[in-house]
Amino acid sequence: MQCSFEIDLHSKVVMLYDRSNSQTTQVGGENATPFQHGRLRRVVVHENLNTIFGMGGTNCDLVEFMIIWHQQSNDTLGKIMTQESLHYEVTENPRLARTLDEGANRLTFY
Repeated sequence: MQCSFEIDLHSKVVMLYDRSNSQTTQVGGENATPFQHGRLRRVVVHENLNTIFGMGGTNCDLVEFMIIWHQQSNDTLGKIMTQESLHYEVTENPRLARTLDEGANRLTFY
């Protein structure tokens, strides 16, 4: 596992965790706050904070992603929190999940 997005139940924010053994997930861009050294590798992601992250390679930029919030993050978080007890059955192979090409070098994941 490279990284994960998790909701901190205490503070109700979405966190990006670097789960890689070699710590090769990194946030970037003008709104980035880096991972703190010597601590658990996690950062808050929000519609205006840490919206670009990359992984792999010597500069952690072999693959880069941009997070696009389709709704205000408070609305999205509220919807997620109200469904925390629901269990979803995976009927498709997640490796075959579809993506949309939003232009050169930009993908949106659903």
